[in-house]
Amino acid sequence: MSDTHGNLRLAVQALDEMAPVDFLVHAGDNYEDASRLAATRDVRVVAVTGNCDHHVDGPPEKLLEVNGHRIFVTHGHQYRVKRGLRVLASRALELKADIAIFGHTHLGRAIAVHGVLLLNPGSPHAPVGPHPYAYAILELDGPRVRPHLAVLGQPNTAAADQG
Repeated sequence: MSDTHGNLRLAVQALDEMAPVDFLVHAGDNYEDASRLAATRDVRVVAVTGNCDHHVDGPPEKLLEVNGHRIFVTHGHQYRVKRGLRVLASRALELKADIAIFGHTHLGRAIAVHGVLLLNPGSPHAPVGPHPYAYAILELDGPRVRPHLAVLGQPNTAAADQG
């Protein structure tokens, strides 16, 4: 999940639709929403700060090890993801990550760049233009990686990939 911008009602709805989950990744913009979600639904949350998280003490990036995968989590603004994804993919490769989760654009997408899965869950609060309110589920089953983009209110449907 990313870019909830303080809208806990829609963030909780997204979390309820994706349940059960092992843990939730919040890729910034509103970092404090992550701890509120954790308390609301008793779920472990990993979160990073975004460009709208002013005066918030939180990490801008995290590196996770999950089921044999290295996952780089960032909001993405510092890698200029609105202009392209090469810089983000390069940073993930530097960190030896095979997956990067990011936000900032509010556009849900799952795309491989230089062998790295780049996953943006979209926004359950403020999608851009005609794009749906969205979130993503990432299934890691050994070496298999399955990203699912979902439309809020329609958990069994895929959001359009803007890749």
